[in-house]
Amino acid sequence: RIFVVFRIYAKVTPHTGMGDFNVQLRGVKLKNVEGLFKKSDPFYEVLHLNDGNWDTVYRSEPVMDDLNPTWREAKVDLAILCDGKLASPIRIRIYDFEKKGDHELMGEFETSVEGLISARAFAAGGDVNDTESAAAFNVTKKGRDAGQIFVMRADISGVEEPAEEREAEEAPPAEEEAPPAAAAPAFVPAVAAPPTYAPAVAAPPAFAAYTPGAYVPPPPKPTFVDYVAGGCEINLGIAIDYSASNGKKCGFLPIFLIYSISLLPYTLYLRLSLSI
Repeated sequence: RIFVVFRIYAKVTPHTGMGDFNVQLRGVKLKNVEGLFKKSDPFYEVLHLNDGNWDTVYRSEPVMDDLNPTWREAKVDLAILCDGKLASPIRIRIYDFEKKGDHELMGEFETSVEGLISARAFAAGGDVNDTESAAAFNVTKKGRDAGQIFVMRADISGVEEPAEEREAEEAPPAEEEAPPAAAAPAFVPAVAAPPTYAPAVAAPPAFAAYTPGAYVPPPPKPTFVDYVAGGCEINLGIAIDYSASNGKKCGFLPIFLIYSISLLPYTLYLRLSLSI
């Protein structure tokens, strides 16, 4: 019998509107791991320390045949990157891209969001010179130098204000209540003429101050759990071994028998796999 078990682990954390981290990196004199007559195709991954494990939160596109690559600008949610803690450690790993997926590590270094912003503030530009070399991050592999990484851009954007402050800013000033109308003067009749009475003047109604409606925050960003709950498809490929090690295909072994009352072993395994 064949038993297949799938387990999916997910961690859900509330999105608090911490903003996005904009970063652009440039590699200089990265160590070639492709061979003598080829050049590596470097890309980098950003990893976040989560419960003692390094989880990948971003992967850049590879730059082909270049040991001095300048990668495109990246935008990463700070809630995902470091839980909004700018001093939290992050790790950046540089790999040599391979089409088969067995990417080879070229080197890595450890820093933080604050460290990347400070490096960018220290360096005036992205060119390699003595001033900016002090702000570069040294890439190492097994304790050996494997090049340098310069920060072309590092800043934070899209930080949401707290709901209380936003409501206070958006609320219009309360209107002042209209003063009550002055009472009509008392009528004094003439001595000779009969008294006449004037109708009382009704005071104009006072208008209540405008009260704004309750603030409705924007919907939160979808999480991984929302993605799984929305439906998930898994492609399944099954191959049947018809080699001579399982006997002749024209024989009467039960695994190759087509007409049978009970389920064949191959048919049973296919049903078990497709029903997951």
